[in-house]
Amino acid sequence: MIALIFGVHLIATALVAGVPIFSAVVLPRYPAQVGSGHEALDETLARHTGFGLGAAAITALLWLWAAATEMSGQNWTEAVSAIPKVLMATHFGHVWLARLAVIAVLAGLLIQGRASNSGFRNRGAAALWGLGLLASLAATGHAAGDLRGMLVQAAHLLAAGSWFGGLWALRLALLSTADTGFAYRVTERFGFIALLAVGVLAVSGVCNVAVHAPHLSMLLGTDYGGFLIGKTILFAAALVFAAVNRWGFLPRLAGKSGPGCAHLSLARSVAVEAIIVMMILLLAGFLATTPPPHG
Repeated sequence: MIALIFGVHLIATALVAGVPIFSAVVLPRYPAQVGSGHEALDETLARHTGFGLGAAAITALLWLWAAATEMSGQNWTEAVSAIPKVLMATHFGHVWLARLAVIAVLAGLLIQGRASNSGFRNRGAAALWGLGLLASLAATGHAAGDLRGMLVQAAHLLAAGSWFGGLWALRLALLSTADTGFAYRVTERFGFIALLAVGVLAVSGVCNVAVHAPHLSMLLGTDYGGFLIGKTILFAAALVFAAVNRWGFLPRLAGKSGPGCAHLSLARSVAVEAIIVMMILLLAGFLATTPPPHG
């Protein structure tokens, strides 16, 4: 149960981090024009970030409850009384409280933006706080207590969040407009973020495997190995869709091949890629809560 809760929490937190990055980095270079239909996009992105933040808060509470159950050895009902002790006397509890404070800050930014009908109150601040919330998960997993391991894991998490949240936001951007030129520009610009994210994911993933399973034979016949292999297969599938989007659909947006409305086809393909990355994040939740072979 704790693995599923953590996986869903990871997906929600990746959304909270990745969508504001897209808004802060991709959109400002191509500002919306009044009457173009783009003016509501930033508000839509902020609303979806709010949904993600709500899901992150709910799953964080469930995660705390599940952790208290596991640490106390009590059932779910009895473990409620152990929650204060978990919060005050454990490393997990201290990190959880710090993350709760970050969630509150992000909620304040989104509420202020909603009150002024401006989408994000401050795109850059929302992106930075979202990244902090996602990176802090590195202090709760296998790498907790090892500074180098936490840095590698934080980089892995940030790359995954930027990729998934960016794909989610890109699909919303593509569906918000009939302007093929706008669709081409935001897709091309996000492509650089996605390429960097994939590179960091690959390198940090190899580093993590080298630490937790220095010999590939250690992965065979273990739950950890099974989750890792499944995650790797899904990663390869996501790369296939990313390549199709980059070299198949993007040239059509530029008018180099194929007729009209290519951005709608791209939106569908991006949605599939996002679903695959979401499945990767869900598997990552199981991987993070499964003891590695060397441990």
